[in-house]
Amino acid sequence: MSALLRSLWQKCGVQHNWASAYHPQSNGLVERFNGTLKMMLKTFMNQHPQDWDKYLPHLLFAYREVPQESTGFSPFKLLYERRVRGPLDLMRDEWKGKASPEEESVVEYVLTFRKRLGELMGLARENLAQAQRRQKVWYDRTARARAFATGDQVMVLIPVRRNKLPATWEGPFRVIKQLNEVNYVVKLSNRAYHRQVYHVNMMKPYYDRGNVVLAVCGHWEGQGDDPLVDLFPGTKAGSPLEAIPLSDQLTLGQHAEIRGVLPLYRQLFSSQPGRTNLTVHRVETGSHPPIRCSPFRVTGKTGQDLEREVRDMLALGVIQPYSSPWASPVVLVPKKDGSIQFCVDYRKLNAITVSDAYPMPRPDELLDKLGGARYLTTMDLTKGYWQVPLDTDARLKSAFITLVGLYEFLTLPFGLKGAPATFQRLVDQLLRRMESFAVAYIDEICVFSRTWEDHMYKVKQVLDRLRKAGLTVKAEKCKVGMAKVSYLGHRVG
Repeated sequence: MSALLRSLWQKCGVQHNWASAYHPQSNGLVERFNGTLKMMLKTFMNQHPQDWDKYLPHLLFAYREVPQESTGFSPFKLLYERRVRGPLDLMRDEWKGKASPEEESVVEYVLTFRKRLGELMGLARENLAQAQRRQKVWYDRTARARAFATGDQVMVLIPVRRNKLPATWEGPFRVIKQLNEVNYVVKLSNRAYHRQVYHVNMMKPYYDRGNVVLAVCGHWEGQGDDPLVDLFPGTKAGSPLEAIPLSDQLTLGQHAEIRGVLPLYRQLFSSQPGRTNLTVHRVETGSHPPIRCSPFRVTGKTGQDLEREVRDMLALGVIQPYSSPWASPVVLVPKKDGSIQFCVDYRKLNAITVSDAYPMPRPDELLDKLGGARYLTTMDLTKGYWQVPLDTDARLKSAFITLVGLYEFLTLPFGLKGAPATFQRLVDQLLRRMESFAVAYIDEICVFSRTWEDHMYKVKQVLDRLRKAGLTVKAEKCKVGMAKVSYLGHRVG
């Protein structure tokens, strides 16, 4: 039977792949059909997966009578040159009373079948070519032609030596010869025999950025004392402006420009917290009676640390002694560097405080804005919360109790419910209509731009807003004109 079918296909001009259906790895068409059939079985046999073999003939019949998108014909029509007549077609013919077709001889049937099969194959090839052109346009919509000349430096995607599955870009290597449109001979080292043929998709051009040379002022060997040239005469020794880190990628002229601008904002950079005039923090507790807690027991060095922290906050004007019906205990939390963190346990007060629904910015959206910037400047406010004053009622409720007395906060303390929302509202108001070049997450402000002239103008705008609002910035945590910075735990730039 197979010899007869093979002879018939050869006379009709049908090319057939003689790969076995039981080994689909040797035939892509069979492999794709098996995948389609399994997907049909999975969809159809959702409720009764054990009876798949009973419905397999019906699924095969449905597959053979549906026209394919590429050829435009169903598999049954391509083989038998007629549309398959299913149960619904037979019932329709019976209802309409159509007569059966006239009988014809075998010779006439074979000749007619061969003629019509040739016509169908031509139409199928034309439809298939059109489908291939559409698919090529779709897959090549983002493709870009690449070509290299002899002598060009390129990076090559080479598998890692210890693990052949991942690959990394290595180079630069030099192109020795072009074999055809997509294959090149690349010299991988200085050895003459170490050459390899690579496809153009495994290569990309290498751009030499050159060496950055910075001028350094120093003594010439063999000569007498020659004092160093003062490149930044606008600042004085010991000034907090000296602690501001500047980018190493800036030129000497850009450094001098920064050093000429920063002294204009000398009072803005301070280790002492300022006091803003834009907002105050309120604590809404309704009609709840005051909450009073007893102080926690402290002994030895812990008591000395507590007294020192209270003295420091009194000197800064953050707290004041007061008599209040509210009282929350103090907790001293040790830090990694051996120092202690002064914290007030406001859990009971926060439990009865009305929440502030002001939205916090999404860190991913802020990082997306900074991704394409060439110049970045970050600023960190000095003890940011302590620069926001409390209203009279909030001062009473912020009172904390220690063994050395009862004190109340004059500014926003850490740990109060709604403190992040109040501070975020402050910085959003501060940077209003500056969203295109400045972002802030609580007390971390970042100014970004693509050109240096534009960057300096925008930095001065933000500094003017901060000075007008009565805020101060910690010089040690500022970074000016950086190409890359760490912002919200991510490296951006």
